[in-house]
Amino acid sequence: MNRWLQRSVILGILACIASLLIPVVIFFKTAYRPELSEAERTVANFSPAQFDVATKTWQPTALRQPVTRGTQPAGTAAAPNAVRTPPPAPAPTLSFVLQDGSKSMAIIDGNMVKTGSEVRGWTVIKIEQNRVLLRNRKGTRWLKMD
Repeated sequence: MNRWLQRSVILGILACIASLLIPVVIFFKTAYRPELSEAERTVANFSPAQFDVATKTWQPTALRQPVTRGTQPAGTAAAPNAVRTPPPAPAPTLSFVLQDGSKSMAIIDGNMVKTGSEVRGWTVIKIEQNRVLLRNRKGTRWLKMD
């Protein structure tokens, strides 16, 4: 090994050691003293303490159920385990149709859709000038512009 190579290796090793030691020395020599506001000092110095609540300040409250069972009109008797079907969801509304050559888009319930898009469980099958064909698991439906 020639002298120049030995000198380069030694300088490389010293540079590595210095690059590791300098940040460590700086870390231990500098003292970070944060400036905290009064509220921050209160939070930083938090210690749990017990407190008493005077019963005089309590107010009686009458709790009631947030949902009550509906009542049957007089003279009608419902089966105790009768299954009630929910009312059908309103159909989506078509607001706008845009056709540009081979590209067609529509606004249904405020959402911009194209063929293949989904809106509230309906899949867009076809977009025409004034109507859109939708399909879901129950069947198909045409939406028309009003």
